[in-house]
Amino acid sequence: MRGSLHTIGVSLLCVGSAILSFNAPMRGVHGAEASRGLDWENWRYRASIEPAEEDPGEGVVEFKVAPEVYDRARRDLADLRVLAGNRILPWVTERRRGTQRSVQLETALYNPTYRPGEFNRVVVDFGERIMKDSIRVDTPGRDFKRRIRVEAGRDGETWEILQDDSFLFDVSAGPDGRYRRDRVSLPGNDFRYLRITVYHDPDDPKEVPIEGVHAWRREGQPAPLVRAPVVESTVAQDREDNVTLITLDLGYRNLPLNRLRLDFEEADFHRYVTLWGRNATTREVVRRMEGGGERKVTVGQPWRRITDGHIHRYSAGQGYSSSLDIQAGPYRYLQVRIHNGDDPPLTFVEAEADRFIDTIVFPPRRPGPYWLFFGNPEGEKPDYDLQRYVGRLRSEGVTGAETGDVVPLRLEALEEIPFSELYRWVLWIALLGAVGLVGWMVWRQAAGASRHD
Repeated sequence: MRGSLHTIGVSLLCVGSAILSFNAPMRGVHGAEASRGLDWENWRYRASIEPAEEDPGEGVVEFKVAPEVYDRARRDLADLRVLAGNRILPWVTERRRGTQRSVQLETALYNPTYRPGEFNRVVVDFGERIMKDSIRVDTPGRDFKRRIRVEAGRDGETWEILQDDSFLFDVSAGPDGRYRRDRVSLPGNDFRYLRITVYHDPDDPKEVPIEGVHAWRREGQPAPLVRAPVVESTVAQDREDNVTLITLDLGYRNLPLNRLRLDFEEADFHRYVTLWGRNATTREVVRRMEGGGERKVTVGQPWRRITDGHIHRYSAGQGYSSSLDIQAGPYRYLQVRIHNGDDPPLTFVEAEADRFIDTIVFPPRRPGPYWLFFGNPEGEKPDYDLQRYVGRLRSEGVTGAETGDVVPLRLEALEEIPFSELYRWVLWIALLGAVGLVGWMVWRQAAGASRHD
């Protein structure tokens, strides 16, 4: 009987050793996520996270999401996973949108005057020296373009030119039939008085009264932005509809774009534009064949409409009054469609884009190294408690970091993840089989002992 117990003990020891050996990571990188029931085979990419300090202390580690990560991750970044060694870490995404807001100021108008057929003028009193950076000037009428001059003074008697290259205008353009611009940006100033002169359009009546002037100042900080370089641009003309097609390639999908700015050679123009986007140039579709069966066909990827708007530039004074920005969207390929109406096409010069900055923040853990996993279309965004106290951790210190090269994971990941994490069901079957074998041995030994007795 003693020999039987010895045999059973040795058997249990062998089973335990086998399970422990399977549990050891082959290269000690990642396996904790799989232990929570996630299938690592669906994660396609990995990049190292390299903190500026070799051993980050208290607080948090943060890094900016690289364009290569946007391109391969889900658009909402829900499939990101941060690991320290083989341990999953909580993380949060932060996007600094800025704190800027516009505050409207009190104004009083006096001394309205005009010169028939030439201009109307009014003085604006703010009551005290106060910062301001934009105004809106209300004038009546339709289909006009009126140059505006803004002068500034401290005593209401002597004046200096503050702005002399802007226009107020109302035009028929676009599907809504009208586009009106009556707001003027100013250099930041704290003058108590402004004198505003609106010069008449040639088709205006003898008097164009200034019906109101409103003013604002911006407070707070604008959102931090970075350039999103345009890799390639092409220009084509739809001569039938007189539409210019400017197609831009930004090189990466899903970039959180803010605005697109265009430039042209012409000095005076106004155009209605639409902006379209897509993330691929082609796609495969299945088509039925006349003789039966199906085949895959490559077709063009359709464009999705992002927004519409107006661009313009008018020469005025010593410079230009212009608005050439368009709100952009998260696509690799953008197409600007410029509707020229009866005018000749514009001569395109260049396009620039900028984007918001997303930052990933996580608490450091030992041991490293740190890894970022992404590229799972079905990955769901985890809900970590970290988002509720990340501010407190920030106050304890912030360590900057960068991400390394993106590495495809399809085969490599399977090699690095411990066998026990990938195929837990196999180990359970083996364990149950071992327990059954040991039980059968115990029963056999006990039965043999009873017969001898």
